[in-house]
Amino acid sequence: MNKMKNCSLSMGILALLFLSCMAPVSAQSHRPSQRHAFSGHPDQLPDSASRARMHGMSLAFITEELKLDEKESERFRFIFNGTAEEQAEIEVEQRKLRRELKDASKKSVSEFNAALEALLAVELEQTRQRADLLRELADEFGPDLAMKCLEARRKFKRVVLERMEARMSKKHRYPAGEMGKGSGSD
Repeated sequence: MNKMKNCSLSMGILALLFLSCMAPVSAQSHRPSQRHAFSGHPDQLPDSASRARMHGMSLAFITEELKLDEKESERFRFIFNGTAEEQAEIEVEQRKLRRELKDASKKSVSEFNAALEALLAVELEQTRQRADLLRELADEFGPDLAMKCLEARRKFKRVVLERMEARMSKKHRYPAGEMGKGSGSD
């Protein structure tokens, strides 16, 4: 019975991951060409909805990678979700400050240094948040699982980026309106 629950949970997570790869996920990209690639797309979700969906997918991916049972998964989600909103706010602020730093590079040295200090402060806060999450996970599950979580997060980001790049290269390979004609795919 327990194996059936785990199998159902695994299949559900895999289905979610598959479906997530089919939808445009542009909110996480830092590359200008990809970040704006879906601008004006009628199915594009608002930034906060995209972020929430991406968070859910990452949580599902990580719990699957860590091979957590149902009880452990609940405790893990509680800890992981406790920092999610703060992390999202920090990432938005970090992107904004990177743009400001780029703009300040064409201005005076003092403006550049001020922008650099602001970015450094946000990046240090982001690092502190990650360390707090790892400490909390290590306290609850042990240091080994905390490190596996870190690796699973990196793997998730890598997989999403690879799939986005594959979608973008496929999209740009065909002239508008001709993608998938005659092949029966897509």
